[in-house]
Amino acid sequence: MPARQPLKIQRGDRFTRLKFVRAIGKYRNSHHSKLLLICDCGKNVRTTKHDLMTNNVRSCGCLQRDKARQFLTGQKHSYKHGHASKGKHSGEYRAYHDAKSRCRNWKTKQFMDYGGRGIKFLFTSFEQFLMVLGPRPTGLTLDRRNNNGHYSPANCRWTDRHTQRLNQRARNQFNELPMAA
Repeated sequence: MPARQPLKIQRGDRFTRLKFVRAIGKYRNSHHSKLLLICDCGKNVRTTKHDLMTNNVRSCGCLQRDKARQFLTGQKHSYKHGHASKGKHSGEYRAYHDAKSRCRNWKTKQFMDYGGRGIKFLFTSFEQFLMVLGPRPTGLTLDRRNNNGHYSPANCRWTDRHTQRLNQRARNQFNELPMAA
């Protein structure tokens, strides 16, 4: 069995929030290499190669502080689109996420009525979705103009439930697709 080759770390390699700068020797009476890294927040960090490779050190401590701040303020995630407050999503984001799930996630209850029928979700991002449809007016929900068409910028709109009910596909009395002859 060949001997294990030591892992080479090169200048600029990233480890979570740390970027490798250079090796600065070995710890006295130890075989562990001493490394100098710089954190994303700008602080210098000295640690061993072993601690870095085993993920024991991932930042200068700012990662832990940020996680604690998020926990104390009730934020579960950092949202770049601004449509969340204290871990709750806006109506626009819920409509985007739910439509995307119905088309792409086979584990959802409605997948067979959407993704299973070949309906695709064609928006590239939430930002595009919001730019095309605009903010959701009170009392309206997401609808597709052509009920057999994809969720695409040209086929989606905000409508009331009555309009959506008129836009449903035909089903038989057992709430299934019509049977072929």
